[in-house]
Amino acid sequence: MNRADRTSTLLASLLLGLIAPALLVNGVAAHPVPDFIRNPSASKARESRIYDSQIRKILAAMAAAANQKDVEGLMKYMAPDITIKLTLRVGKGSQELNLSRAEYKQYLQQGFEATERYSGKYTNLKIQIAPNGKTGTATYTLVEEAKLKGQPVTLISTSQETITFEHIKGEILATAVMGDSTIVVK
Repeated sequence: MNRADRTSTLLASLLLGLIAPALLVNGVAAHPVPDFIRNPSASKARESRIYDSQIRKILAAMAAAANQKDVEGLMKYMAPDITIKLTLRVGKGSQELNLSRAEYKQYLQQGFEATERYSGKYTNLKIQIAPNGKTGTATYTLVEEAKLKGQPVTLISTSQETITFEHIKGEILATAVMGDSTIVVK
């Protein structure tokens, strides 16, 4: 690839917000120049496509908001009609939760208010983008630790979660969350 092609690819990546180590391999572009660079009328198609890097940025922002116990910071990434299905296991018992956006917001607020310290971390992240680029799915393990206010106990939750993202009115929002959590009290 000549220098002009590498420069065009780098500029295209900057425009899309896709700069990541995986995009350039030994100075050679890993992906061709997007069509909208060659054909400006193709930019409309680009607006509705979801990219792996966009989902990674959203998940990082959601993790930062959760670690700051910022409910609004989490909710801004959730579609108005999101479906949330959680399975919570503690010891031999389990509970199934099917929550609306408003119910999940209340659930988060109550949970964060009951904790004096919270931390969470994503691992084993896998992202799949639909062939048409309209949806993306993130699957990961989330390990959370919460110290309850006024209690000598800490809750440690290990969850297998899947979030589906879609473009809605120009934003990438979560439209479905499924989680299966095992909670240990220490």
